[in-house]
Amino acid sequence: MVSNLKKYKLDVVAVIIALCAVLLSVWQGMATRQHNKLSAMPHLDMSLRGYDGADMRGLRVDNAGLGPAFIKEVTFSYWGEPIVKNDMDRDKKRQILQVVLDRIGWPKDDASRNRILRTSLPAGSVLKSGREIYIFGIATKLSENEFKQFQGLEVKIVYQTIYNDTCILEFDPKLENSYKHTGCN
Repeated sequence: MVSNLKKYKLDVVAVIIALCAVLLSVWQGMATRQHNKLSAMPHLDMSLRGYDGADMRGLRVDNAGLGPAFIKEVTFSYWGEPIVKNDMDRDKKRQILQVVLDRIGWPKDDASRNRILRTSLPAGSVLKSGREIYIFGIATKLSENEFKQFQGLEVKIVYQTIYNDTCILEFDPKLENSYKHTGCN
């Protein structure tokens, strides 16, 4: 009888140890998954700044994270008023940047428009880790009035991680901290 009691106690202890090992393994797997997810997270930054070593200014987006950012949507507003896609549908051949320039009141003459270097960050594009792109650049120094026109420009970028988490980057040069991230979820 005593030997059966000892055997029963050993069996209970063995089951408890096995359950602890299973729980520890599950916890370790979840922690590893979270670590892997964070190690492949993109982190987009945006600024209205000059090109390094050149007489230019532009709106720059760079990926300072470790993973790629899959761009889902880029929207523009001017002084809080959305530059809606309906405005862009009127003329399919016009680039988004041209619509933005029209909205902020940039001169329409060729000399002024040719100062703008056009690039794009369309939905469906990928911004690799360590890469940057200028949504637009201006090829000469801006006057104070020209620069103020761009200060009302707000940009919102919706992007996804390789784990399909959706992140939002909003840029507003009027704010002290000109960009903010809305958490990835």
